[in-house]
This record gives sequence, structure tokens and C-alpha cells, in this order.
Amino acid sequence: MTMKKIKDRVLLGVLVGVFSAIVGRLLNTFEYRAGLTDAKYDNMAANLFVDKRQIGTPEGRTIGAVVNAVLTGVAGISIVYLLSMTGRDKPVLKGMGIGILFWLALFGLTPRVGIVERFKKPLSPLLGLVDHLIFGGLCGWIVSKFGDSTLFPDVGQKNVKRKLPLFSYAKKPGTRGNTIK
Repeated sequence: MTMKKIKDRVLLGVLVGVFSAIVGRLLNTFEYRAGLTDAKYDNMAANLFVDKRQIGTPEGRTIGAVVNAVLTGVAGISIVYLLSMTGRDKPVLKGMGIGILFWLALFGLTPRVGIVERFKKPLSPLLGLVDHLIFGGLCGWIVSKFGDSTLFPDVGQKNVKRKLPLFSYAKKPGTRGNTIK
């Protein structure tokens, strides 16, 4: 019995991103409780929308969890599309590349422009890098295993059905070109 694989890129990306974030959140919680970092991902995410004093409130924690889930879903979708364009070879490495991009934005850009406070503990950005490498690598690996083979341009693979297009175009009757569906 073969497992039915996911054919929808967005659904696959969101599921993989949110699932893989569980590992990242567990790592971050351990690092924070051990006193190694002063970065908590949900707090950083909540800081985009609420005042620093409101981050610890139930509303602040909720918005932080929602924003973090959205960001991890977007990262997952990015990894799915990257693998859809480049193939399933080296999925962990490709996922780690997307993880680094998100780490750069979260730990480099947002403190620099004043969205979040700069980290007081020097290990915070380094541990954040490790967390994002693990997150991205796990996302890439899961996408390569649970994504339907029609999503990927793997060359020379046997029994691969027609590859699904990255974007779908449909010709409307009476038009002279293709229109986006």
C-alpha cells in the first residue's frame, strides 16, 4: 500500500512549515530556559504587532503564535517552490538555504531597523542560526518525502507522471493569448 502524497504546493508548504516549526520551538524553549538565549520566537513575532509591555498578555501570546505560524508556513511554501523549480536533489541543503534567509531577516534585519530589540546575549543569533538550519533542513527533507513526484522536475526518474506547472494558464474563448487562472 503506497501513501498518498500531497499535490498542492501551498498546502504542502504550510503543513510542512508549521510541523517543522514544532522542532524549532522546542529547541528555542530549551535554549531560553537554559539561559543561553534571550530570543523567544513567539515574542519576536508578537513584537511586530503589539507593544513590548503587551507581549506577555494572552492576546500578545496569541498574536505571537499566529504570526510565527504564518512565517513558518511561508518558509515552508518557499521551500516547496524552490524544490519544484530545482528538483528534489539535496533537499536538506536547499531547505537550510531558505532557513538562513529567514534567520537573516529575523535576527539581522529586524533588530537593525528597530522592529525588535537587539539581543543582549551573544549566543542568541548563533543559536537562532542553528534553529533555522534545523528547521529549513527538516522542511526540505519532509517536502521531498511527502510531496507528489509531479511537483518536481527530477530528471531521469522512472514512473514520473506529467509535472504540474508552477503557474496555471488557461486560454479563454475569444482571447488572443493566455490568461492567468
